[in-house]
Amino acid sequence: KELNEMNRDTRPYSFTSSPEAYRKYMLGINAHYKSDNATAIKYHLDAIKIDSIFVAATWELLWVYYNVGIYDQAKKWCLELYATRSLMTRYQEAFINFAYACIFETPREGIKAVRQLLEIDNQNPESYRLLGYSYSRLFQYEKAIPELEKALDIFNKWDLKPSTSWFYTDLGHAYHETGQHRKERKLYRKAEKAFPDDYLLLYNQAILALSEGKGK
Repeated sequence: KELNEMNRDTRPYSFTSSPEAYRKYMLGINAHYKSDNATAIKYHLDAIKIDSIFVAATWELLWVYYNVGIYDQAKKWCLELYATRSLMTRYQEAFINFAYACIFETPREGIKAVRQLLEIDNQNPESYRLLGYSYSRLFQYEKAIPELEKALDIFNKWDLKPSTSWFYTDLGHAYHETGQHRKERKLYRKAEKAFPDDYLLLYNQAILALSEGKGK
């Protein structure tokens, strides 16, 4: 992905007056999507060093830490954002409320936060993905599926490739848990074209194959 391409699903909270901070931020995002988490952390920290109030870089940093299980750092950066939420836009505040709910509360509070996001902008695929993710955390996969499908539908409407394979793998997981293996398989074939050799996609495909006895 080109560095000067701003993802439409991250645009609402990607504000900085520093081109260099934004460049580091995009490098961090790209590294995270490639599962190069150490590099992602470095770039996001660099971006924050340049612009200490760059909300998007801090948001992305806390999720890298969260996804790799470094929860003390995820909590630290989440609390830093949460403490200044009254100074943010309503949209930024809702994103921070979601992160706070994931780390310190329950998926139910996370769902409330995402509903706030959708009241402001119902055309952001990331919001629908986060809503589906929250329902999945509650094992409510039947509710997760339509939200995750909406996220992909928006990218299709934009005629854009999703920004990350997670839009496919989150939906594929929900299909898997509801026994919709045919839909899951078809989805992964489509995902392969957009994200060849993606580790998470390969992992989900392996689980599907094993569940169908193809890995024996």
